[in-house]
Amino acid sequence: RVTNKGGEPVEISVLAKGETGIDMDHQTSLTLGAGETQVAEARFVCAADAPRLKLDKHNRDKAAPKIRTTLAVGDSIVDLGTGLHYRPAVDIGIEPEFPALLPGECRTVYLTLRNRAGRLLSGNVSIEPQEGLKTDWLRRDFEVEAGQLAGLPLEVTCERSGAVPLWVRATFEDDGRQVVTEPKRLVLLATPVGGVAADLNETEEMIVVENDFLRLVCRADGGKCLVRNKALKRGEMLVREELGPPFAPRDLGEKTYDLALEQEHGWVRVTLTAK
Repeated sequence: RVTNKGGEPVEISVLAKGETGIDMDHQTSLTLGAGETQVAEARFVCAADAPRLKLDKHNRDKAAPKIRTTLAVGDSIVDLGTGLHYRPAVDIGIEPEFPALLPGECRTVYLTLRNRAGRLLSGNVSIEPQEGLKTDWLRRDFEVEAGQLAGLPLEVTCERSGAVPLWVRATFEDDGRQVVTEPKRLVLLATPVGGVAADLNETEEMIVVENDFLRLVCRADGGKCLVRNKALKRGEMLVREELGPPFAPRDLGEKTYDLALEQEHGWVRVTLTAK
């Protein structure tokens, strides 16, 4: 929106270009009379295979991708930047979030695909073969309406104990172009009877530890550690840094912690260190 607050007509040139991952290249010219307001509109598209952004309170130093706009008003040049916080066109997950398995046990889980593209998407999901992991399929077609969630049943068998990665990617058409997403790392924890299994997910900044009865989930965000009863499916304990009551400083919850995981046969040590 541009308003001429002067007393004479003015010529304005507008040039808008998107940074990497943002498809936009728009140029137009406007003539505004005294006191007149005009709106220049243009459409931009984020790349369907653009990586997930993590621009939360702990990543303030990271710059969001921008649309850079240049206004030429007479002899004056004005540069503007508009930051964007986009999400992947297809978000891949697993249900349940933390599948509990025994080594050698066959269990059905669901790969979930959430369509955020705003239009019908169809394509296929592929699984990368992994040593120690058996699945009943490696490739499956899908079709998801805009804004909807699809679940694909998948039989998995972990042939060894511990954390077994499940690497999944989606392929689909976008305006006549084939898009292949970055592989998404999901994890299966195969816990032997009387044993323990653990995984450090660096992308999600989270550690998960399981034994026969309990699951411990530690997150870098705020250093929160939650213990859940696997059988009763309820929380048993929440551990986090506190000074209260009555004092509950907000900056404690905004801290980020470095996560470290050590494990040997039969034991696991998790260390959280405040940054």
